[in-house]
Amino acid sequence: MVVTFIDDCYCITWIFLLKQKSEVFPLFEKVFRMIHTQFRKSIRHLLFDNGREYVTHDMTKFLFEQVIVHELTYMDTP
Repeated sequence: MVVTFIDDCYCITWIFLLKQKSEVFPLFEKVFRMIHTQFRKSIRHLLFDNGREYVTHDMTKFLFEQVIVHELTYMDTP
């Protein structure tokens, strides 16, 4: 499985290979901390495809705590 994080503002892309979909949330937490530490920026808005790996209880709770707006794309759109 491949996960891609794209920063549209700065045109930066991070690509990660994962063994299981359950690894997405811990990876996102690491990327979130890396962006905050290295770039001194905060994530304000996320757009996910409609994959269920992004709609877990832990992910939703984390985004709410960090005050990050998140949206899902329409079904069957990349």
